[in-house]
Amino acid sequence: MAHTNLSNMKKNASVRLSPQKLSGSKKRLSLVVHGYKILFLSILKLLALATLCVVLSFAVVFPLWKWALSSPKSYTYCMLALLALAVISFLARRIKKHGIRPFLRGLLRVLVIAGGIALSVFCVLSGLRFAALLVLAAMFIASGILASGANKKER
Repeated sequence: MAHTNLSNMKKNASVRLSPQKLSGSKKRLSLVVHGYKILFLSILKLLALATLCVVLSFAVVFPLWKWALSSPKSYTYCMLALLALAVISFLARRIKKHGIRPFLRGLLRVLVIAGGIALSVFCVLSGLRFAALLVLAAMFIASGILASGANKKER
């Protein structure tokens, strides 16, 4: 009986270590290795992208910082000029896309709302709370009139 158990164990061992089973485990092992390879390559790509972002941002920000420290007036004037150019460009594209009348109506709406909020904040800070409430009410009424007066085509 001991002999049969030993022969059964040899048979089971040979079945467990058969070439078909080994190729299956090699396949699984290669899949695991391939998965780790993809993972590490993704991590390396992420690190390379982060490094590139840091280097490029340093290359852009450092000279601007040095310029702002060495000559604050010229830096301020240049940045204001660039901001003005960006705003003018945005407004010109908006006018070209929608036309002048809808643009002016939209601009008027924005000015009424922003002006109402600014004036009400100023009134609150000055201690005129009731005046701030009146300004907010007038702002809501004016913006409602502007919104209802617009043509459906221009919306």
